Amino acid sequence: AQRSHDVIVKLASERIPEVYGLDAVSEVQVLCPMHKGRAGTEHFNAALQEVYTAGAPELSLPSFGGALARKFRVGDRVMQTKNDYQRGVFNGDIGTVVEVDADAKGLRAEIDGIEVLYENKDLGALRLAYAISIHKSQGSEFPAVLLPLLGEHHVMLRRNLLYTAITRAQSLCIVVGDPRAVERAISRADAAHRWT
Repeated sequence: AQRSHDVIVKLASERIPEVYGLDAVSEVQVLCPMHKGRAGTEHFNAALQEVYTAGAPELSLPSFGGALARKFRVGDRVMQTKNDYQRGVFNGDIGTVVEVDADAKGLRAEIDGIEVLYENKDLGALRLAYAISIHKSQGSEFPAVLLPLLGEHHVMLRRNLLYTAITRAQSLCIVVGDPRAVERAISRADAAHRWT
């Protein structure tokens, strides 16, 4: 898990932008089967945030529920996780932090060309989005996708999850991890049947 983590961080921040000319922050997306673990969204977001926005103005928030401490910096890629009809931002919308106000515990983010103010009470619906779950990526496309697949993801490894992750990539998809995890995902098509 640690080796895959390190490889993906290097691919996302250095190798893919250099070789393919893509913007590391806006055009390279890490998609993870799970949030927890060394190869989960939480650890990738923390590592990539340090690479991309270290030293930028910052807003720190207390951690809760065993999660890593949360902080937002100017320049961070963020995702709205709940529908907010009043402000016109919806679950899955991705944007960029343009200003933080540490004193007022708030920030401004640009989402789809619109600046949205997040006060302290609204920040629970905002997450870093350098790495997102495969589930949250449904319906989106990205120029380049990096996908960690490891034995520690065994609970989530199914063919439809792998298919969803790979088909989010417009031009490039790189799978990093254990070949046995890929084989397991391909061989497990036993997702619950849906009657629609």
